[in-house]
Amino acid sequence: MLQGFYSAASGMLQQQRHLNVIANNLANVKTAGFKVNRLVSTTFEQELLMRLERNNSAPIGTGEPIRIVDEVADLWTTGGYTETFRVFDMGITGYGFFNVQAENGNTYLTRNGQFALDEEGYLELRGQGRVLGVGNQPIRVNVDDIIVDEFGNITNSENGLPIGQLLITAPVDGTDIEEQRNGMYTAAQVAVVEEPGVVQGAYENSNVDMSEELQAMIMAQRNFSSASQALQFIDATYAKAVNIAAL
Repeated sequence: MLQGFYSAASGMLQQQRHLNVIANNLANVKTAGFKVNRLVSTTFEQELLMRLERNNSAPIGTGEPIRIVDEVADLWTTGGYTETFRVFDMGITGYGFFNVQAENGNTYLTRNGQFALDEEGYLELRGQGRVLGVGNQPIRVNVDDIIVDEFGNITNSENGLPIGQLLITAPVDGTDIEEQRNGMYTAAQVAVVEEPGVVQGAYENSNVDMSEELQAMIMAQRNFSSASQALQFIDATYAKAVNIAAL
């Protein structure tokens, strides 16, 4: 009987976590460069299943009645690109990330290339921080019109003088990428990407599929409801058994 409690309760917890992940995906459907999250579940442990009949018991095999959340993984597919023709909008067609330095000094990785100039003329990702160039220094543009090539080199479109080069990095093999907030990520070890394929005048969209997420939400809500009803049934059955035993 207790095993039924555990199975139903674990089902409710897993579906609740699934709903939270889906809600986060939907909240970031318009966040440039955001990568959709997927819930990965696993079994808790194998248990020996016993058959109870006429005061006798016998093993009938093993089972894994409880599932738990193993991790929330990111799906690294591209979401396509929106062409804006804005000189400060940029995207990466290959693998790699822009590097943004937050006010607290921490560096974050992002595929969001909707950049702008701050009051001091530095290239920034609004609300996140300044964009870093090669050498891990913020890029000061100070002009309204620039040209960016596929390697991330930035030049003044008026006189052709170099301004800087975007720092495009990617986590080294075996290094985990940790999601932070609003399409920002961190990694313990990164390496410079030599040929990132930077495009100017466009930014990468989120790869969240609205219809797919809504379908997943409906299914998760149904599963949550089913697990809740099962838990209520088990609880009622257990209460009847206790009352009968007390007679």
